[in-house]
Amino acid sequence: MGHALTLAKPYRRRLGLLFLDLDGFKAINDRYGHRTDDLILQQVAARLRENLRASDAVCRQGGDAFVTLVPECPQATNLEHLAQTLAAAITRPYDV
Repeated sequence: MGHALTLAKPYRRRLGLLFLDLDGFKAINDRYGHRTDDLILQQVAARLRENLRASDAVCRQGGDAFVTLVPECPQATNLEHLAQTLAAAITRPYDV
């Protein structure tokens, strides 16, 4: 994040930052255990990466939270569209 801000500031470029939290994830962990929990988190991360550009970054913040950094985000509507795309990708059924 610091590096992206350093690069963006001199050129007045806008960054996008998305916080994603998986609703109801604790119930999955409680019912199916850590092994299933880990498999789903790995699949979520893969789906997020599949829908991001090479210049974007995603990381697991902890638990069921992810953060996505979009270094080139000229308008909020771009970020809104990306959020909708990511939400659609992670709400599809999972193979566990």
